[in-house]
Order: sequence, then C-alpha cells, then structure tokens
Amino acid sequence: MRTFGKVTLASLLVLFQVFSTFAQSDLQKASDNFNKFQRFAQARNVDSAFQNAQELAGRNANLLNDLLHDSFAQFFMPSASVRVDTASARQLLRKMYTATSNRPLQQSVYPLHRWVETQNSLNDSAKIRRIVTGFLVAQTLSTEEQGNRIDRYALLMYDLLKRKPEYGILADTLYERTRQRLEHAVNGVYYQAVDDRRHRQIRAYFRYLMACANHVKAEESVQKRELAKAELYRKQASAFSPDDNDRLTKSAYFYESAFLFDGQQRSDFHQPYA
Repeated sequence: MRTFGKVTLASLLVLFQVFSTFAQSDLQKASDNFNKFQRFAQARNVDSAFQNAQELAGRNANLLNDLLHDSFAQFFMPSASVRVDTASARQLLRKMYTATSNRPLQQSVYPLHRWVETQNSLNDSAKIRRIVTGFLVAQTLSTEEQGNRIDRYALLMYDLLKRKPEYGILADTLYERTRQRLEHAVNGVYYQAVDDRRHRQIRAYFRYLMACANHVKAEESVQKRELAKAELYRKQASAFSPDDNDRLTKSAYFYESAFLFDGQQRSDFHQPYA
C-alpha cells in the first residue's frame, strides 16, 4: 500500500507539473498574441494583427476583450482620431467583424464595430435604424458581465444619436434599454457581493456605468432648464459613484471613464449633486 501510495503521489505530481506547464504555455502564448497585435496594429500591418487576434480569441477571451476594448478601441476616440490616421485601424476592425469563421472574435468586436459604424453613418437614417435595431437584440442576448463592454458602447452610441433630432425615439429606446440592464445589474444580489475580486470588479463596472447614465440625463435636463429632473438624476449619479469597495478595483471602470468622457477622467459625480 505504501509503494502504491508513493507511486500515485509521484504520478499526481508529474501530472500537475504537466498541466501547469500547459497552462503557463497557453498564458504565455496569449500574452504574446496580445503584444504582437498591438505592435502590428501600430505598424498598420492589418493581416498580422488580425492573425494574432484570431489566435488570442481561441486562447483567452478575457484578454481578447481587454485588448480590443481598452487598447485597440482608443484608435476611434474622437480626440485620438485627430492625431492619428485610423484608416488601417478601420480596415482591421472590419476584418475582425466579418471573421465569420471565428465566432468568439466576431462577438467580441461587435459593439466596437457598431459604435464606429454609428460614427460614420449619422447621415444615413436607414443604416442607423438597422444598426440600432440589431444592437438592441444583441443587448438582450448579452450576459451581465464586462465582456465585450456592450453597455459602454450603448452609452457612446446614445451620445451620438441624441445629437440628431430625427433619431430621438431610437436614442431614447437605446438609453432606456441600457438603463434597465444597468439597474438590474447594480440591484442584483450577485453584484452586491464584494468578497472576491471578480465580484468587486463586476459591481464597480456596472455601478460606474449607472452613474454615467444618470449624469448624462442630468446634463440634458440642465440644458432644457428642467432643474427638478436634473437634481434627481444628479442624486442617482452621486449614489452610484464608486464607493470604498469599488475603488479597490478601479481598473474595472478606468477605461469606461476615459471613453465616455473622451480621455477626461471622472472618478465620481458627487460634486455636481452637492
């Protein structure tokens, strides 16, 4: 029995080392894809960047989402587009969006592509309606996770649509659908749990977006001189601003702040309400 026990323990140790090696190798390969994508994207090498995105999609979905939505998406920020030539970035974005043979990559890049298409199609009402209609369906099918940041892009698209009076109903529909998703997330018991980093991160992410959604409406109400409404929205924006638990995982909403305020960091919304 002792001999069997020693052999079994030795075998388990060998298996653990093998699996650890594989896991470490996968992470190293995913990190390599991450770095190469950024290097090739900067160098405007569309095909090589696309190849690394495809490989990363099969290795690490979370790392892929971080790459596309916290790094690559910066090419399409209004302030960034003034400084850099985005032609190759748009070509790469289109290539990833049409990668029908790589569903994980296509799903990850979807909301980013829809935001960029909205930027480019504001004078095409038929196309805008198709984009928003499809986006609303995608929101319904999306899980309440950070994932591909679909709720961030919903607020960014809303900001574009509200500038055109003819898109008023579409904009309001998109905003209300997004607000309902965020409200469900921040009020859910699941997101109130703060006992581990993942729960804290999801909680902080959705609470910050909820604060932003209310801040947007507060600003609109001020412009319309509807000050009573503005006060209510500002109160909600302040209430959902990052608290002590959220600030433990500031990275969860760091990029949301950068994108929603075009590079200007907003850590909370207490002052306007005060």
